[in-house]
Amino acid sequence: MPKLICQEATKFKKCIEAITNLVEEGVFKFRQDGLYFKATDPSQIAMIEFIMPKDAFEVYEFENQNAGIDLRYFLQILSRARAKEKLILELSESTLHITFSNKTKRTFKIPLLDIAAQELPDPKIEFTAKAKLNAGLIQDALKDASLITTHVLITLNPEGLTISANSNKGETSTFCSKENLAMLETNSQAVAMFPLDYLQNILKAAPADSEITLSLATDAPLKVAFSLNQAKVVYYLAPRIEG
Repeated sequence: MPKLICQEATKFKKCIEAITNLVEEGVFKFRQDGLYFKATDPSQIAMIEFIMPKDAFEVYEFENQNAGIDLRYFLQILSRARAKEKLILELSESTLHITFSNKTKRTFKIPLLDIAAQELPDPKIEFTAKAKLNAGLIQDALKDASLITTHVLITLNPEGLTISANSNKGETSTFCSKENLAMLETNSQAVAMFPLDYLQNILKAAPADSEITLSLATDAPLKVAFSLNQAKVVYYLAPRIEG
C-alpha cells in the first residue's frame, strides 16, 4: 500500500483542524507533489484550499490517488496522537490505515467515503488591497466585535486596516496603522462586510504569533492565507451585501 509518514502526528492534527473548522467531509487528493484538499462549506459561503507539499513528509509514496474521508472522525482519531509519535497513513482501495508509531504502534482503520472530489475553480477576483499582519491582532479584534454583533466590516486603505462592528448594542473598532502592518499594498479604499462566526472559524487554526495575508476588494470575497506546519492554507469568504 502507498503510504506517507509525518514526523510529528500532533502537528498534522493541527493542519486537519484548519479544514474541519469549515467542512465535515471531503476528498483528499494524494498527488505526486503532495497532499491537496479543496472544498466549500455546506452553505457555500466559504471555500478552503489546503496544500501540504511532498517535502513536508519523511516518506511520501503516493501518485494521484483520492480518498473520501469523514473529517470529523479522522480528527477524533488524530486527537489520540501523543507527543513525539509519528503518523503513518496508508491507503487501500476502500480503507484508510492510520498508525501512530513511537515505542508502540497503534493502528486505526476507517472506511473511505464514496464521494466525488469537487472540481472547484479559484474565484476570479481583482483584489485592490492586500495586507500582512499578526494573526493575534485580528483574532482579538474579532473577539471585541463578538460583543456587539454577528458581522464585521473590514476596511483597507493607504492608512491601514480597520475592523469594526456596530449594532443597537453599540459599536467597536480596531485600527492598525500601515507602520504596524508587516505589509500593506493599496492605493485606494476597499471595504466589505463578513459573517463573524466564519471569520473566527477561519482564523482559529492560525497560531496567534503567525503572519496572515488578507486580500480584499469592495463587496467582494475575502482571501485569507497563512502557513501552518509546512502546509499552505487559503480561505475565501463571501461578503454580506446589504440591499
